Amino acid sequence: MMMRKEYDFRTGRRGAVIAPRRGKTRITIRLDDDVVAFIDQQVAEHAEGATSRAAVVTRAIQREWRRALAIRDAAILANHPADTELDDLAAHAARTPLDID
Repeated sequence: MMMRKEYDFRTGRRGAVIAPRRGKTRITIRLDDDVVAFIDQQVAEHAEGATSRAAVVTRAIQREWRRALAIRDAAILANHPADTELDDLAAHAARTPLDID
């Protein structure tokens, strides 16, 4: 196919060729240069399966998210009395030999 000398993009639509994936949102952020250098290093080394800057940033945010949830859950558990309802069953199970042969 030959390239035309000129193309008319007046009626073109941005993003019409590749539709964005569902569940993904494009955002623009500014990061410190040393943070970007670290991210790029992670991608270059494929550290922990890193394949892109987005993958590294997503993984880091998901870790922080899980950490925040763990802190929240620990605070909830710390403010409630211990539930001993299953203690006797657990003690019995620990004393009972397993017959799985």
